[in-house]
Amino acid sequence: MNTFTKRLDALSKLSSYERPPAHDGLRLDSNENLVIPKPIQEKITSRINSDIRLYPLDGPERLIHSISRLVGISTDQISVGNGSDQILDMVLSRLAGSKILVSDPTFSFFVDRCNLYDIRLERIRCRNDMSPDMDTIIRRAPSVDMIYLDSPNNPTGYQIPRADLRKLVESCDTPIMLDEAYADFGGFSAMDMVYNTSQLMVMRTLSKSFGLAGLRVGYMVASAPITKVFDRVIQYPYPLSVLSVDCAIQALQLYNDISTSWDIIKEERRRIIQTLRGFGAFDVFDSNANFVLFDAGGSYRRIHKALSEQGIHIRMLGQMGDATGCLRVTVGTHKMNSQFLLAVRDLLK
Repeated sequence: MNTFTKRLDALSKLSSYERPPAHDGLRLDSNENLVIPKPIQEKITSRINSDIRLYPLDGPERLIHSISRLVGISTDQISVGNGSDQILDMVLSRLAGSKILVSDPTFSFFVDRCNLYDIRLERIRCRNDMSPDMDTIIRRAPSVDMIYLDSPNNPTGYQIPRADLRKLVESCDTPIMLDEAYADFGGFSAMDMVYNTSQLMVMRTLSKSFGLAGLRVGYMVASAPITKVFDRVIQYPYPLSVLSVDCAIQALQLYNDISTSWDIIKEERRRIIQTLRGFGAFDVFDSNANFVLFDAGGSYRRIHKALSEQGIHIRMLGQMGDATGCLRVTVGTHKMNSQFLLAVRDLLK
């Protein structure tokens, strides 16, 4: 067996991020923003003026200027990519080193990419309420090459308090990747912290809160030396299509219209948590994301299968720490959430 074949065989044995299957029915398994109404979607896609025969020579720069105006971060501290997943992947491939500290559980895609690049993970197990053990993370931070934290966390929905993040950033010079894919559904963003530290990289996406999952648009906020190297050397010459750029810019201009969906999601999230807890059959975790994680114990497979048979698709996760049967449901519209909750209620009779 030659070297190429050996490497191919080794790669074939690695786990990879498992996309939810394509299916009809109620999609509450992918954390998409299903609350944004179709008229807003039509406004986003109606302003495409670019010539698709041409490369998007100034596309990244136009998008970066739009992001800068919205978030108040200097353009030289923003990079864009084909979703935040791609940015995470490229940072891992060239800047991560050999050992990364993560909370456990964490974003499964990130774990799979670390395995691909032979990067060792030091996992710090979350507490029973799914909050990360920040004291241990801070204590061990100097012993690793990089830290990755998703806040709000996927799959738990827990958002690390600003004071804890500040304490971590100030306690070490270890590079930190902070994945804020769901931050617009939470209480704050830590993007402003990049002005006071050179090692923090904050990853954001328009897939979740802006409802652009199908366009694959993400961005990173970091110190200018990091973004300069990322843009000039690491990133592709044309990371985004002209369609993605045009639609993303239009979506950012519709911020006021789109952000109303976040308030609806937060209210519906409270309703889902309270109702699930009211059933008295689950351990339901607090969330600052657009999904809710709950532990159904030994009944989780039965509940997942029964919901699927009714066309209601949620994510089955299983064991997580002391939680033995975790399920994750996306927060949808009021009607979608009611359909899910009524189905669960009937299953418990």
